[in-house]
Formats: sequence, structure tokens, C-alpha cells
Amino acid sequence: MAPKRNVEYEQFVFREAKQLDTEAVDSYHTRLQQLAKTCEFTDCDGKSQIIQGCLSNKLRRMALRETKTLADLLTTARSFEVAELHALGMETKTELSTNAVRARPRQLHQPPHNSDKSQHNERKCFNCGRNYPHEDKCPATGKTCNTCGKLNHFSNVCRQAKHDKKSTHNKHRPRKAKSKAITERKHECDSSSADDDDQYVFIIDKERNSGYSTQAKDKTDPWVNVRIEGSVLPVLIDTGATLT
Repeated sequence: MAPKRNVEYEQFVFREAKQLDTEAVDSYHTRLQQLAKTCEFTDCDGKSQIIQGCLSNKLRRMALRETKTLADLLTTARSFEVAELHALGMETKTELSTNAVRARPRQLHQPPHNSDKSQHNERKCFNCGRNYPHEDKCPATGKTCNTCGKLNHFSNVCRQAKHDKKSTHNKHRPRKAKSKAITERKHECDSSSADDDDQYVFIIDKERNSGYSTQAKDKTDPWVNVRIEGSVLPVLIDTGATLT
């Protein structure tokens, strides 16, 4: 024996039935008709449920503003659905066209990605100087360098040759003088000095390796040879000069 139908519960299920997102109005109406069979409802109840449970706010406002039969309500709902689909298709196409127009100037100014990628990925072998990695073994494997005589590399990428070249370049570069030449310039005595005595200034000139004074060197003076920084210089033991 089948259990007795609970009308109150069936009516509750009917009132809770809402239109689904992917459900057309006609499909929603058909589902309400099936639920109404166990609720003892009329078409008037089905019309009210469509107004309450439909997805279209526009249809709901129109139904509340104007008095329509169930058939008129369904006809209007179908026309709204068709118009919505057409408008959605037009708006989607317009949006895609707009995005394409906006993206086109950027694409024209962008360099080709493939060439940049190939240049970025291109590497050179340190042993042969060709593109790396090799499809097979390195061409320089087992070969002797013509520059240094070592194995497994070519002379065009010889690191020893580059090192020797750099060393030769540094060797021929002029070095900065570590110290200035030891030279004392001759100072001229003031001719207007109250002291009329002769003023003697003795000079050590590294470059010329000789001693000088403002007057001729006296052969009887005590001179000795002194080695300074590898150079032999004549030096007067007691200059007796008034200027030092």
C-alpha cells in the first residue's frame, strides 16, 4: 500500500522551486506543472510562482505593473530571453573587437619573441667557440691547440693565449714614477740683499749625476762619491753654503 501523500509538504516544495541559471522559462513552467499535480494547485498558482521564482527582474517588474494571463506572461518571458541572448552576442563581439584594436598598437611595437628567445638561448662552447650544446661531441675533443699545445680546445678560444696577451700588454704599459727625481732647483739670490757675500747653492741632479753651484766648483774642496738609489753622485762634504 502506497503511503498517503502529504499535501502541505508538496505545496512547500512547489513554493521553494526557483528558476535555475541554465533553465529556460518554458522548462521552468513544465517543472512547476509536474510539482503542482501533487499540490492540487491551479494555473493561477503556477503564474504566481513564475513571477516570484523567475530569474528576470525585468519580467517580474512588468508582471507586477501589468495584469497578464499565464499565456501572455510566458510569451513575454520568451521574447525577453531571445532579446537577452541577441544583446549578449552583440556585446561580446563588440568587446572582443575593442580589445583587439587596443592590443594591436602594442603588438606592432613588440619585437618578435622567437628571435629574442633564440638569441637569449644561444651559447658558445668554451673549447671550440661554436654553438652549445652540441648535437654530438665537441669538435675540439682530442685536438691540440696550435697556440699552447694543450689538448681539447682550439686556438681561437685558447685561454692561455688571452692570458699571455694580457700579461704582455700590462708589461709594456708605462709605469708611474714611484718617486720624483731628487732635484733641488737653484735659487737665485736677491740682488738687493744687504749682505754682499756670495750666495752658494749646491744642487744634486740625479739625471746628470754631477754637482753644481752658482760659482765654479773648486778642485780643492773635499768631494766624495756617494751612491744614491743606484747612481754614484759627487757630494761636497762641507758645503759652507749660506743657503741650504
